Amino acid sequence: MTHQKTPFYANPQEKVTSQAQRLSKALNDLRVKHELEYFDGYKHIDIAIPSAKLYLELEGTQHAFNPKQMIADDERDKHSHKDGFDTKRIANVWIDKDVDRLAASIAILVRKRENERNQYSLTGIAKSVFKKLSQTLEGFE
Repeated sequence: MTHQKTPFYANPQEKVTSQAQRLSKALNDLRVKHELEYFDGYKHIDIAIPSAKLYLELEGTQHAFNPKQMIADDERDKHSHKDGFDTKRIANVWIDKDVDRLAASIAILVRKRENERNQYSLTGIAKSVFKKLSQTLEGFE
């Protein structure tokens, strides 16, 4: 948990775990844009996917079985949520077991979230309105 409270590293990439590196590579292979050891102004996030407003926190068993750790994680998640980001917690054992399958699931989630964000963005709404308008006007000459 110490890396979560340290605002800056001399080299943040030194803190990247082997699981984060493996998941990052698998996400790169699927063309999911992301950042390792992203600093949000409050804490470092293992993997951030800004286009989907999604943080991925990779964790050992202490996050599931230690109540103090679970409470600390909850507080950090509240901070992220204020910025509009959701946090998915991923057990390291899942990465060790089947990183490619996990990355494929994450990629699908990312695309879904990106589509939803585009659909409800001002640009997305304008495109939808213009598309419906042009379809309506097609019958008039």
